Amino acid sequence: MIDPIAAGTSPAAAPAPSPSRLGLHAIACAVFGAGFVAITLESVAAALIWSLASMARLPAGTLYSLEAVCLVVTLAGGFWLARHALGLAAARARGALV
Repeated sequence: MIDPIAAGTSPAAAPAPSPSRLGLHAIACAVFGAGFVAITLESVAAALIWSLASMARLPAGTLYSLEAVCLVVTLAGGFWLARHALGLAAARARGALV
């Protein structure tokens, strides 16, 4: 019987990916994911604001103000999410997380 570790076919014998490569992948995933979540939430919130405000017959200035507040809050949430994801990626690259 052939020993898979000695033959180099075992997953344990496979070389581990470099931490810098894992870090770059984690950063790219974190930034893309945070941006996607922020854009999705902003789009949903904008649709809700416009539909509710049009039912209440609010003036256009109020609609634009509500949309601006929604956009600022969503961008802040997206930046927070990206920062949190990058912190987790950094902890994983240091070996603090498994």
